[in-house]
Amino acid sequence: MASKFLGTDYANAIKQVSEYREMSDQRRQIQMLFAKRTQALVLELSIFKCFLRNHKAERYLKPYKIHGVFPPRNY
Repeated sequence: MASKFLGTDYANAIKQVSEYREMSDQRRQIQMLFAKRTQALVLELSIFKCFLRNHKAERYLKPYKIHGVFPPRNY
């Protein structure tokens, strides 16, 4: 997934991180972020924003920061 699409530098960097995990269910990633079970996510910004629009629970109203680390990809 991310390691496949984000290039060799990314794939090599995550090999150094023992707690790195990839999961296909991006909703679960977002839930883990707001439950403080992870500190960072790599995912499509539009999916993140759509999830927040559709889930109005108090736990998803916590502040977060978005860092555009990778160049935009047009698909």
